[in-house]
Amino acid sequence: MKHLLLLFPFALLTIGQAVGQSITPEIQSTSGAYYTGTNAQLSWTMGEPIIETVSSTSSIITQGFQQPEYDIVGIDENPETSWQVTVFPNPTSNNMQIQIQNPANAEFNICLTDLTGRQLLEKDIGNSSSYTIDMTSYAVSSYFLRVTTKEGMTVQTFKIQKTN
Repeated sequence: MKHLLLLFPFALLTIGQAVGQSITPEIQSTSGAYYTGTNAQLSWTMGEPIIETVSSTSSIITQGFQQPEYDIVGIDENPETSWQVTVFPNPTSNNMQIQIQNPANAEFNICLTDLTGRQLLEKDIGNSSSYTIDMTSYAVSSYFLRVTTKEGMTVQTFKIQKTN
């Protein structure tokens, strides 16, 4: 019984020090920052699981993803060209055919990359209207095939699926 009476104060101190929640504003997110200026403060976070937007007739307040603009990253293509590129079959397991309608008799390059951006094949195909890529040696995965002019202008980019 004496031992229990001695342990009782220590147990109360331990329980009193345990904190289940914090009242300070904290968040677990993938990225974020906080900036303070002379007239304003800015804080932003990315990757929050819960967000909320409240608006009235004169203002909007957003919690969470506080980003008024989005930077869209895409594949650069030039829609004003007179070339038409066709890649088939897609998905493929063996050979992939590239056909180019080339009324200006331009010269082209092709580049095949994997999903990490590693270049697997780069070939100058000249002004050929047809080219075949042997895909049998590549692993089952997705790839990007970019067709560019000799001057480096991207004509079109294709997502290629290699199957068994």
